[in-house]
Order: sequence, then structure tokens, then C-alpha cells
Amino acid sequence: MEIIAVGKRTFTKEEKRAVVERYKGSGVKQDEFCQREGISLSALQNWKRRYGGVARGKFVELPVKRAAVNMSIELELPYGIRLKLRS
Repeated sequence: MEIIAVGKRTFTKEEKRAVVERYKGSGVKQDEFCQREGISLSALQNWKRRYGGVARGKFVELPVKRAAVNMSIELELPYGIRLKLRS
């Protein structure tokens, strides 16, 4: 009988980013995605924090050409966060 040792796989930064992007587009829950990809849930969560594309501490200017009456803006952010702005 032959025994084959299976070790942890090492992912490059680019591979981690690609996994995070695949997860974002998958439409499935994290645990299901991780099972399909063969990675741990904690690995995905760490990679999302590091490579998920959320710029911390930075602002993006949203130019407004003219003021609107009763204007409402809703932004859907990562991790289920929603930001609602109303005038």
C-alpha cells in the first residue's frame, strides 16, 4: 500500500485575489464556496479582508452636476453593509 502525504497548498497574492473575485461572482454562501474550492472558511475571510478591494481610510469624490430635490443614494458595500444617503 502506498501512502501519499497531502500538504497545505500555498497561494500567491494573485491567486488569492482571483479566489476572492470568483467568490464575489459566485452568488453562493461562503461555506459552500470554500467547500467547492477546497479552502478553509477562515482563509477566504482573511483573503477578503486583504485582497477584497476595499480601500480603508480613503474617500472617493462623487461629483454632482446639479442639486436634486428628494435625492436618495444607496451604496451596497462589501460584507453586507449598505449606506443610504437622502436629502
